[in-house]
Amino acid sequence: MASKKNYLIKVWETASKKKIDDSDIDKDKHSGFDLLQERIIKSYENNIKNLYVPKGLRATYEETDKEETPQSKTSTAR
Repeated sequence: MASKKNYLIKVWETASKKKIDDSDIDKDKHSGFDLLQERIIKSYENNIKNLYVPKGLRATYEETDKEETPQSKTSTAR
């Protein structure tokens, strides 16, 4: 029987079209995307591969050993 694993999910939004300086780069930006939210969830491997996010957003996931949820980062301004 398959067991559930912990996955760190990161949801990214495309960055604004302003010019990006080298001094403006931080851990919440990655290749032109802004980090909106990150969360650890417990799921089966076949379900995590079918991850769906709305148009204009991107999601990445990686397997992790942590059980607790890191502080979520959410964006309220649009």
